[in-house]
Amino acid sequence: MPYNLTYKHVQIFLQIVETHNITAAANALYLTQPAVTKQIKSLESEVGKKLFYFDGKTTQLTVDGEKFLPYARDIQRSFNHLIEHLSDQNEDYKLNLVVSPIFDERIIQILTQLKRCYPKLNYNINFTITDYTDIYERNNGHLIIASHPVKEKRYLCEKVGEISCILVASSENESIINNPTLENILKQNFITPSTTSILHDFSLKKLPKGASICTFSSAQAAKKAIIANLGIGWLPSFMVEKELSEGLLVSARELYLKNINRENEPKSIIIEGLSTYLAYHQDRPINKVMQACIQALREVANNDNIT
Repeated sequence: MPYNLTYKHVQIFLQIVETHNITAAANALYLTQPAVTKQIKSLESEVGKKLFYFDGKTTQLTVDGEKFLPYARDIQRSFNHLIEHLSDQNEDYKLNLVVSPIFDERIIQILTQLKRCYPKLNYNINFTITDYTDIYERNNGHLIIASHPVKEKRYLCEKVGEISCILVASSENESIINNPTLENILKQNFITPSTTSILHDFSLKKLPKGASICTFSSAQAAKKAIIANLGIGWLPSFMVEKELSEGLLVSARELYLKNINRENEPKSIIIEGLSTYLAYHQDRPINKVMQACIQALREVANNDNIT
């Protein structure tokens, strides 16, 4: 009978053995609890045995689980020896990421944080809008950071945060500053990233038919155009914090709300529902650099959950 066991099966199995708790094991591996549960069910299906049971307080090994345990530990030891053999201690750490372009500034934050722990870190960042898994596999990727879910069955994917977006205008846009009514806001020239970006799609859904829309190759280019007073547009909060604090940009929404009851705020100037997704191939072991990157991503994503 052919088996399709993976090292990730073994890694998750041993983490549950150590913690006696699926949620704790998920946290230790930077996974979600459903992802861990799915992997254990897959492992039990492969070996044809029930490996764990819940005693009301903790997750314990069954008799078959006890029999499987020494083999799992042998596999882990062999794998660790293999990694030590293939890796030189002085070799630079490597990190290959596939990233949605909207997260370019977020990636700078993450890499800055990682370099403090791994000064010799070498990284390769591939920005793409749609072909996440193709580029991942061609470049021996480690992690995917995407603006929409990765649905291929071979990949583990989870949402790690919401993206707060702000409708911004140039501080030189006197039309918005002097007359921030909804009618005047919707008459402005709107700037978005490329037509294939998720921000462009959301903008089209929000704006009335016939609205003036100009597109730029990236969110960074769109931001520069807005600062230059070529129009207004929605951008992620993490992209515009500095420009707002320096007075280069203003929040059209906040200008509008100064004299308007917030409870009556029109939905047409709010973009919600954008998210950050983390994905990687389910057969790819999570090394220390990947763990550090995932942790840094969660930290910066949590900072976006503001309105």
